[in-house]
Amino acid sequence: VTVGVGRAGRGPNGIARSHREAVVASEYRVLYGGDQPIHADDVEATSEYANVLKQGYEKNLVMAVCMGDWDRTVRSFLSLWAEYISDDDQIARIRLKISEICSVVVRASVDRGVNFDNLEESRVNLEHQLAKETSLDMMKEKVVNWLNELVSRIRTSREFRNVNLIDKAVRYMEENYNQEIGLEDVAKQVYLSTCYFSRLFKQVKGWSFTEYLTHVRMEEARKLLVNTSYSVAEIAMRVGFRDARYFSQVFKKHVGKTPGTYRRDEASRILSSRE
Repeated sequence: VTVGVGRAGRGPNGIARSHREAVVASEYRVLYGGDQPIHADDVEATSEYANVLKQGYEKNLVMAVCMGDWDRTVRSFLSLWAEYISDDDQIARIRLKISEICSVVVRASVDRGVNFDNLEESRVNLEHQLAKETSLDMMKEKVVNWLNELVSRIRTSREFRNVNLIDKAVRYMEENYNQEIGLEDVAKQVYLSTCYFSRLFKQVKGWSFTEYLTHVRMEEARKLLVNTSYSVAEIAMRVGFRDARYFSQVFKKHVGKTPGTYRRDEASRILSSRE
């Protein structure tokens, strides 16, 4: 079962918008895979262009482009191209169909943060090239090249956005590691669903959320053990642990020593270096 989830809304208009977002989000199962909930925030689902598309290859093409998935983009376009050719052998009509789908793809790409002016200019240039082209094979090649450039822009935009979101999440973690914070708390700070945030954090940082939070806490614990006279129990509280015994277990696993042993060894090392 795949469940699409829209953003919260109030009143008839808000509920209708949320429903449209949920429907669009559920359609991303062709990219994400089914048997899971897919939230509108996971895909930045909007309804402005969704209703313009027919069911089938056109919708799959737009979704693939918006996700920056080149393999799915080219497969969807080639299937769409074969459909256009089989339906109509008049090159003027094929040009019109390509123009319509490119316009929809541009609007969808703008929703993903790609600069509109540059994108619209490239689309207009493509249409001028297609208007002069009489070979169907050359037309297909030009559209594929245009889509390749567009997908590259989407990927760059997504990567920039994702890094900024995770940087914001990391700052929040580093400022609040001493609190009882979890995956859901941090995901809310960057307005992402818990599932998507977890995947994105691992993708950008190379650590799971729990691994990174533990690392931050253990590094601060090491500083407190060396630079203060706080007890192990107090240090555990200061780095977000309510159970000193559990803190000691995690610290030993992370550092290779118990907190007490680490403090003694570091004190001896510092004393020796001064002598």
